[in-house]
Order: sequence, then C-alpha cells, then structure tokens
Amino acid sequence: MMRLRIVLLLALSMMPVMAHAQTLPPPPTGPQVDPADTAKVRIGPFFMQPAFGLKNVGLDNNVFNDPADPKKDWTATLNLGTLAGLRYGAARLTLNTSTDYVFYSKYKTERSVDGNTRVQAELRLNRLRPWIGMDRIKTHDRAGFEIDSRAARETPGYDAGVEYRVGFRLGTRLMVRRRDVDFEDEEVFRGKTLKDTLNARYEEGSVQLLYEMSPLSNFRLSGEYSRARFETAAARNSDDTAVFAGIEGKKDAALEGYVDVGWRNRSSLDPLSPSYSTITARAAASFIVWEEVRVSFGADRDLNWSYEDLYTFYVQQGGTATVTWRPHDRFDFVVNGRSYDLIYDRAISELAVLRTDHSFSYGGGVGFFIRGYPGTRLGLMVERNARESVLADRRYDNTRFLTNIGFSF
Repeated sequence: MMRLRIVLLLALSMMPVMAHAQTLPPPPTGPQVDPADTAKVRIGPFFMQPAFGLKNVGLDNNVFNDPADPKKDWTATLNLGTLAGLRYGAARLTLNTSTDYVFYSKYKTERSVDGNTRVQAELRLNRLRPWIGMDRIKTHDRAGFEIDSRAARETPGYDAGVEYRVGFRLGTRLMVRRRDVDFEDEEVFRGKTLKDTLNARYEEGSVQLLYEMSPLSNFRLSGEYSRARFETAAARNSDDTAVFAGIEGKKDAALEGYVDVGWRNRSSLDPLSPSYSTITARAAASFIVWEEVRVSFGADRDLNWSYEDLYTFYVQQGGTATVTWRPHDRFDFVVNGRSYDLIYDRAISELAVLRTDHSFSYGGGVGFFIRGYPGTRLGLMVERNARESVLADRRYDNTRFLTNIGFSF
C-alpha cells in the first residue's frame, strides 16, 4: 500500500505548474496554520518570526537572456523579512513583510529593492474562520516565462473570506479577491510598452465545498468566476468561469499543499478576440518519500495573458519538481527541474506565427547546516536555464553558479 501511494504521488509530480504571473493566483487553502503557534518569539499576546538570508550569490552567464550577445555579471540578493502579530483570544492580527535587495556588480540597471507587505486580520473560532487581508507587492522579477526583462511593477491586492465547518466532515469556504497590475511607464520589452498591454484589474469570487478525508486533508470542489479589465488593451477584457476538483493537505499531512484538475471557459468581451475553453490543472505540494527524502512539485495548465499585440493570451503548461535528500543532520543534496510549454495557438491577426515555445531548467547542489538541521544553511547550486522557439530572438541559454545562506533564528 505504501509503494502504491508513493507511485501515485510521483505520478502527480509529473503533472503540468500553476504560475499565474500576470493574473490572480489560485485560491488559497484558507488560514489553516496559526502564525501565533509557529512563531519563534512569543511575549504575552505578541509573536514574531524574523527571517534573514543571502541568496543567488554567484555568476549569471546571461543576465538579459539574450540569444545573440549574452552578458555575464556577478549577482547577490539579500533578503530581510519579519512576521509579527497580536493574538487576543480567537482574534489574530498579523503583519508579514519581506524585502529583497538585488545587486548586480556591472549592470546597475538590474539592481533593485523589491518588497512584499501583507496585513491580515482573522478570527479562529471552533467552526468559523473569517479573514480579511491586503497586500502590496513591488517587484522587478521576470513576469513569467514570456517576458525576459526584469520589469518593475506594483501589484496591490485585497481579499476576504470565510471558512465554515458544517459538521459530518463537511465544510465550505467563500472567497473574494481583487488585484491590480501596474507596470512602470518606462518598462519596454521587444518594442512593447508593458503598461499599455498588461496594466489591468483582476477580480474573482470563488466557493469551495470541503469534505474532510482525515484531520489533515480535505477533498474540495471549487467553482470560480473572474473578470479581467485592462486599462488600455480592451481587446483582452474577458470573463472566466472555472470548476475544479482536488485535494488539499495541511502541514504534516501525507501530501502538503493542493492538487486541482478542472475546466476553464474564457469569454472575450471583444468579438474580434478569441474565446477559449480548456482542461486546466494546478498544484503546489510536497510529500516525504522516506524519512530523509522530500519531494516538492508544482503543476500548471492554464491561460496567461500575453504582452504581444498579435495574441491576447497563451496556454501555459508544464511542471516543476525538487528532490531534497538529507542523509545526515549536517548535509543535504538538492536536484530540481522545470519544463514548460508556452502554446500560442490563438491569435487576433493573420500576421501571427502560431507556435509552441519550450522553457526548461535543471540543476543541483549541496547544503551544509552549521549547527545541524534545521539551523543556518550554506548552499551551493548550479543551474541551467534555456528556451527553445521557432523565433530566433526568443531563444536563450543560461548557466548560473549560485550560493545561498539561510539563517535560522
């Protein structure tokens, strides 16, 4: 039985990941982990969990993903973060901040200060868990696999929801969310001003029906309605409906995270823009194969908005997987891989080239825990990233040698 479960979980890890860089992410599994219980510092009603890390320290052989003239540079990222909150009876108020200081030695245009701030208030009653939150993300990270430049943008968002346990292992979860995407005026990629094609507001409402399979896992059915309204690119305005069936696991479950499979229907408001219906899948989960081996994976088949004038969206499908083996309290070994297809099979112009681009990466590394797991970790990684396309200027190949330091408090 154990072998069968491992085989099934490995099969799930090969499923295509969800990477909605320009849209709303999939609905969360709800406010299940109590931050007041997991925080390292607790003083009366106050709790806090600091974070500090030095990551991506090393050589990037193709900073701009340029197929013709790759540029090398030394890079490093310093991360500072804090989770702080207040517990009063069943009430929780939390503030979560994370800031990345991205450094490049030669190409100063790639330096940035990126941050994410989230405030959340919730009530943790026996059967009822309402919450409301807001966050603001400022980032220069690449906006998905399609755009190779580190384009500056802000994405403020708001969400609210309630989870109610009816009884007899049944429950329900209602959520509403809104997120804006706002690229800075000067951000241009391949001659396109990104704010003109991608600045938008996304709104979504979802309902989930839950069945408790065990104290740590649920089976869920989800129905979602979402709308996208673009500031200037009205040809992209659309309404989506989607249904999903899947499982979700809490911390310490056999499968932590979620796996959903469903169907999405996109209705374009512009009669000249294509509508689309397709099978969709999404996953972000991990499981323990043996006591010292952990497998983390993600999966995705869904629609992403394209910045190009000839398309309004593309189908993104693929997956990621990371295997971590810790044979000793002081060491671990990591291998990872990623494979995605970007399918451009719907266009709004006869000039468009219908094609499928392939983006992939693989790598591995080793880590050393100074005081033993799960203490401060020193890591060394080697990664290769590449993209294949029928368009010569969309191909690239990049190898990075990186070190990471994760401090534990």
